[in-house]
Amino acid sequence: MKRPYKSEKIRVIFLEYEIKKFVIKSVVKISTAFGALVGLTIGLLVGALISSMSRSMEIPTIPDPLFQSFFRIFYSKWSIIIYPVFYTISGTITGALYSWVYNLVAKNSSGVVFELIEFEHTGPEIVQETTSEVESS
Repeated sequence: MKRPYKSEKIRVIFLEYEIKKFVIKSVVKISTAFGALVGLTIGLLVGALISSMSRSMEIPTIPDPLFQSFFRIFYSKWSIIIYPVFYTISGTITGALYSWVYNLVAKNSSGVVFELIEFEHTGPEIVQETTSEVESS
């Protein structure tokens, strides 16, 4: 499929925009969702790896009992719960922190500038008909 903006028939107009501020609440929603998705994926992979290992394999001998208990929790069947919770919380915190820092920096300097391209749609179009007449029953 040929992209419309590479077509010679399309008149290309570059529109520059600058992001001056992120709404922290909206960034937190997205980063929380991404964190949960990544955590669920990693948790399922680690859980699948641990459950597929044979019972004859033992946890490596670690002299520190605190680290050994940490190892048992994060590399056990609980990883399916632990990883999504951990990544969701860390995604929320990092999203809020990054957007807050960006807003502070962009307030005193220019924000991120990006370009958008305006192009005409060349494929089959879906036209919605709107009527201003009210049907009487």
